Amino acid sequence: MWTGFGLAAMALGLALEEDVSTYDTWGVWDRDGQALIGYTYRFGDAELVRISVETGTVELITDNEGNDWFPDVTRDGRYIVFVSDRDYGPFEGSDIYVLDRATGEERRVTHDGAMKLGLSVSPDGESIVFPATGEGGANDIWRVGFHGGEPENLTRSAELDERNPSFGPDGQNVWMSVGEAGADRATGAAVLASLDLETGLVRERLNLGGQAASPRLNAAGDVLLTYRNTAGNRNIARFDPDTGEVVVLTRHEASDHAPFWSPDGHQISFSTYRWGDSEIYLMAEDGSGMRNLTRTTADAD
Repeated sequence: MWTGFGLAAMALGLALEEDVSTYDTWGVWDRDGQALIGYTYRFGDAELVRISVETGTVELITDNEGNDWFPDVTRDGRYIVFVSDRDYGPFEGSDIYVLDRATGEERRVTHDGAMKLGLSVSPDGESIVFPATGEGGANDIWRVGFHGGEPENLTRSAELDERNPSFGPDGQNVWMSVGEAGADRATGAAVLASLDLETGLVRERLNLGGQAASPRLNAAGDVLLTYRNTAGNRNIARFDPDTGEVVVLTRHEASDHAPFWSPDGHQISFSTYRWGDSEIYLMAEDGSGMRNLTRTTADAD
């Protein structure tokens, strides 16, 4: 069995099913390296927040009746791009929005209503890739301009699910997880692949027995990913595409997800269920120095 199930689908799926009153996740790094931009259910529905790396202090970024998810930050730090269901009702549809941090203005980028479980902004800030349903009901990777326009289906595969897109550092490739369309997201498998945006060529990059998903790249091209361990839970690893080396960074019976590189490539944020609710943790690039940043669970240490 194959699936593109990864960090975004897992985060949203569990949010639908569980008490998420203290659910913090998706800690992408702000460009100054001093804070994370994530989302939380602490205030009712999902809202974007800025979380201090030093203190864990949480500041609201958005506050509306809808759910705001899956933020990314442009390279210059001015804009936050995110997914929201605010125009459709809870989990009934979603679109991509851009928040101008200098003015506080929000702008809607897409108008199709398709559920979008994640996104990635290109290094030059000119385009956004995201997963959404395409031909035959399978998930494809789509691209839309930063200022809007008609989204373009980049993969067009009815047999495969492509999810978790992430731009490479040069903006010429998009990494993603690829699996069999229609497979069970919770128990299926996926491989990592890259899509060449110029040629359209899709190349398999990593197959850990079908257990790899959710790629995120740093400026040097090193890849963070999640993989399913022998207990069936997801942990975090890093992959060097040049050497093929895979280094396991977390080993825990609970699932870890949503890994992101710091701007300097020396720290990693990730989310984990090891205390029941989703918490955001930090660790060094080699997996050392792990600490709970959000600490929303009373007995977390």
